[in-house]
Amino acid sequence: MNVRYVNTMGGRTPLGKLWAAALALRAFEKLLRTGPVRLVHIHISSGPSFWRKAVFVCVAQLRQVPLVLHIHGGNFPEFYAESAALSRWCIRKTFAAARKVIVLSANWIPKVASFVEEDRCVAVGNPVLAWDSGARKGRAIRRFLFLGRFERDKGIYELLEAFASVLQRFPDAELLLGGEGDLEAVNASISHKGLSKSVHLLGWVVGEEKRRVFERADAFVLPSYIEGLPVAMLEAMQCAMPAIVTSVGSIPEVVSHQVNALLIPPRDATQLADAMLQLAADPNAAARIGEAGRELFASNYCAELVCKKIEGLYQALTVNQKGRTSSD
Repeated sequence: MNVRYVNTMGGRTPLGKLWAAALALRAFEKLLRTGPVRLVHIHISSGPSFWRKAVFVCVAQLRQVPLVLHIHGGNFPEFYAESAALSRWCIRKTFAAARKVIVLSANWIPKVASFVEEDRCVAVGNPVLAWDSGARKGRAIRRFLFLGRFERDKGIYELLEAFASVLQRFPDAELLLGGEGDLEAVNASISHKGLSKSVHLLGWVVGEEKRRVFERADAFVLPSYIEGLPVAMLEAMQCAMPAIVTSVGSIPEVVSHQVNALLIPPRDATQLADAMLQLAADPNAAARIGEAGRELFASNYCAELVCKKIEGLYQALTVNQKGRTSSD
């Protein structure tokens, strides 16, 4: 199966992002025009992502190419509910164009029923490439890793508050923050709490650098208010790193508290600190949670398994067609 990927993202400024989207649209339209293209698979999220991808959906409709929409972002139902009436109509029309709509877990299917019929939805988890990160049994839990946007909805400020409590009992603890966003506010909070010597800002980490960061860290923390199915959590699980995550989005459907992760409520710095202290105080229990997470990952979320599910969906939708498949 020949799959072509069109990247619609790029640039850091609004003008740069607009230019990148325009170039992607031009390439996409050329693929459809010169074809044959058997299927278009579009990844879509809320806010500007939706409106950008809606243009691609319209182009695919004009060319009468079968379409799959893939929802990412844990707040899409809220995005729909809070939109104006005309915007909600546009969202419904956009999803009506899709043969199938992929969501990240089964419990999301009823959540999107207000704008897409449940019988057109299919649950497929995020795929993650596996790598060997070595043994973690008995490893002291001192370095906590966060990966994500530096913004309030990711729970970054509760994390800093909780980490200050952890330092009182384990003064050698460290917090590694990988990501970008409101650096000025995060730095101000770090300074105000006196955490500058123990909190390390890594920037946005990808590729081999991300692998090295996971190998360096001992536990993963993501105290988000809103999530779909976070890839960073799955990446932590695949290398047997114990994870502390909030019971939002698809997370509580995927992991079980005290079995393969620690689940806490969002916006609760006290319970977050307790969970971090639990891992730091009992490295053997932390290792058991990490190993259980790796087993769960291997049986459900490794890229090979997920890609087979997606390939099966492609084949079912294109069984009577010939040519090549295009994926966005």
